[in-house]
Amino acid sequence: LSYVKNVRSRVLRVLYPVFGASYVVLLGLIIFLSGFVTRRLTRLTAVTQKVAEGDYSVDLESTAKALFPDEMTELANSFKIMTQKVGERERTLTQTVAVLRVEIDEAKRRDAVSEIVDSDFFNDLTKKAGAMRAKAKGLEIVENAMEREQKDGSDQ
Repeated sequence: LSYVKNVRSRVLRVLYPVFGASYVVLLGLIIFLSGFVTRRLTRLTAVTQKVAEGDYSVDLESTAKALFPDEMTELANSFKIMTQKVGERERTLTQTVAVLRVEIDEAKRRDAVSEIVDSDFFNDLTKKAGAMRAKAKGLEIVENAMEREQKDGSDQ
């Protein structure tokens, strides 16, 4: 029995450091591999954040690049196509909105002018202005006639 205890304690003294070293090595290997596996996902996440902010000119080639194509490569390629289409739609919508704003502004201007021109006040002003022009034209004709008479009288 003492022999078994002795062997057991020697085995444990050897195994504990071996298990500890194996644990540390495996933990390091897991951390390295998880970083390697999630690196592309981290890059894709950064790209999606840029797209969410409105930057559709992001580079997805480096994100999609892999030694062996997998689901992540397919996801990055699909995201690239989606980003191109959304960017094109946004540019089209922006141009359409600009055109519509111009058309709306023009329609508002026409409505405002029409509202002013069709008012009774404007019609009264137009009539008064016409009457004043006619009066001024009549006065101008009279003044011109008087000036001609004065010229003719001073020439004699």
